[in-house]
Amino acid sequence: MEPVKIVLPVRFSAGTHAIQTTTSEMGTTGVFVRTLQILPVGMRVELLLQLPNEHPLDLRAVVRKGAKKERGFWAAFVDLAPEALQRIERAIAAVTPAAEQKSPEPSQPSEPPQAAAAPAAAEEASQQRRVFPRHAAQFQVDWAPIGELRTSYSVNVSSGGVFLQTNDPPQLGATLLMTIDLPGATAPVGVQGFVVQRTTREDARASPGRVPGVGIQFLDTTDAFRDALNHFLAELERKKKA
Repeated sequence: MEPVKIVLPVRFSAGTHAIQTTTSEMGTTGVFVRTLQILPVGMRVELLLQLPNEHPLDLRAVVRKGAKKERGFWAAFVDLAPEALQRIERAIAAVTPAAEQKSPEPSQPSEPPQAAAAPAAAEEASQQRRVFPRHAAQFQVDWAPIGELRTSYSVNVSSGGVFLQTNDPPQLGATLLMTIDLPGATAPVGVQGFVVQRTTREDARASPGRVPGVGIQFLDTTDAFRDALNHFLAELERKKKA
């Protein structure tokens, strides 16, 4: 199967370093891992790939190509077992039809944004495959593109990233430093993010149901943040089903 755009949580380790981050594309022969880390071509890495509704997939890979602008590297799978290949194929097949469907337009949130609202996907993110659900959630996020601290509130969150409402969204491809105050967490957590979706105030005014802001993909986080995020998402899912 050809690579498709798909965001999955992934933990990669190279030598003594281990980093929690996310993918942006995946095929049956390899995956693109978003990270600010620069790894040399030919380096061996271990991947712990989180697929939906399954236990994590433990993989071996080798760095084939770096992509500085896209923040990350292509990793080719090594010694892929048949069972692992089948799981990867299922994940790719599951998201491919969904990419061809148009998402319904959400309602406009009030100020501050209500947790029940969700922005429409911008053109830059229209092909982004989502295999983990987005949950409406509102919490404070302090962020800075280049040292200028700003504060926004989330509109929704998933395992792969968060959408922030802001009237001054940073540019696509920007790397952000963020401090996220997840409800229930013991303290705010510092993370980094990559802007994959951007909706300006003009875009929002031209299309009812859209809100100005940015979709941010998590990258280079810690195990502690991933654990806290997973716990928060599990609580949101439990409340939704209650």
